[in-house]
Amino acid sequence: MSLAPRPARWFVIALVGAVAACGALSIEAWPLTGWRLFSRERHQIASGWAATSVDARGVQTPVAFDSFPASSSRFVNVMSGFRRLSPAEREATCQTWARLVRERGGDTSGGLRLYSTIRDLGEHIGRSEPVEPVRTLRWTCADGRGAQAARP
Repeated sequence: MSLAPRPARWFVIALVGAVAACGALSIEAWPLTGWRLFSRERHQIASGWAATSVDARGVQTPVAFDSFPASSSRFVNVMSGFRRLSPAEREATCQTWARLVRERGGDTSGGLRLYSTIRDLGEHIGRSEPVEPVRTLRWTCADGRGAQAARP
């Protein structure tokens, strides 16, 4: 029985080590991922966040945060602690998002609206089209007025 060539053995050792390190440190760097997508428990009811930009006529357009630079695309993570930010931090966050929307050709003259969402994943079973989440307005962001909590 012959051993594999030395470079191949070192490559396998390095690859297995990198996969193990990514898993242990929860680093999601494909293909060396911690596999969180497949290992997290899923619930039938999923909560989240959504944002829309509003033009001068009041027409809302969904904001595609995945098109933003990585440092500004973590919308859901920011929104989970948005309420705990200081008013100045909320205002700066809103201004950054509005600027990024405008840089991509969007209109924010009417501000931004930030919604909490609830989606029943059980409704997707057997359907080919997506089921829209139920949205509840939580925050509005407008130039000069900062981020305001929505009134119930």
